[in-house]
Amino acid sequence: MRIIVVISEMLVFAPSLLFLLHTMFKHLGSKTILVIWFTILNLPPALFVDHGHYQFNQVMHGFVLLGIAFMIRQQLTFAVIAMVLAVNFKQTALYFALPFVIHAISILRIKSKSPNVAIEVDRVLYGVLWLGLVFLLTNLVLWTPWLISRDESGLFLDWDSASQVLQRIFPIRRGIFEDKVASFWCVLHYLTPLKVNTMLERSTQFQMTMGTTLLLCIPASYYLWKAPTTKQFLLSLFCVSMIFFMFGFQVHEK
Repeated sequence: MRIIVVISEMLVFAPSLLFLLHTMFKHLGSKTILVIWFTILNLPPALFVDHGHYQFNQVMHGFVLLGIAFMIRQQLTFAVIAMVLAVNFKQTALYFALPFVIHAISILRIKSKSPNVAIEVDRVLYGVLWLGLVFLLTNLVLWTPWLISRDESGLFLDWDSASQVLQRIFPIRRGIFEDKVASFWCVLHYLTPLKVNTMLERSTQFQMTMGTTLLLCIPASYYLWKAPTTKQFLLSLFCVSMIFFMFGFQVHEK
């Protein structure tokens, strides 16, 4: 099992990281980039947690890094495909999704600048619709094994199978957190009288965490929209992912 984790990491995370480093640090020599690359590959959290506990987090992170590199290169179609692959591999990639959406629309807005407002709006809408189509088609390809089934009468849409998969990806029936995880709601539960995990219905817990998370993401999202630079994009990725981690609906490590 550990060998499979390492092999998958070398196939996805390692080349994606190298691609991102070459994208971000063009001014550095190849030797310096290789030293940085090798150092990151040997970070203790990956070696002790992922390799030791048979976790494939680095594959998901590899797709995210690939998406970041494509965003920096302003190759939005490939960035969307990479992020869809990341989220479908492991749902925690959703931590990074919001800055991708905002930055993509900002890039489209800048590329579509025109003295004619109507033309500018049309260009942005066309870009958004194209990226939406890429998003839907990529998801459709990945979900086909669960959406399409066969019986004696032929092929049919199997919504029940897809629903079962979604329920396992987002198991909100377990509550806002499971055991003791590093989240705001867990700390609130154990250190205050507010036992959110038992006081509220599961649907209410989900709505509360989603609302809180999105509200706290507004500052980072606003600054990214106002200044859609690479630096601001990376800062927004960090801030938003930390907010999702601390205030999102967590089930175990999910």
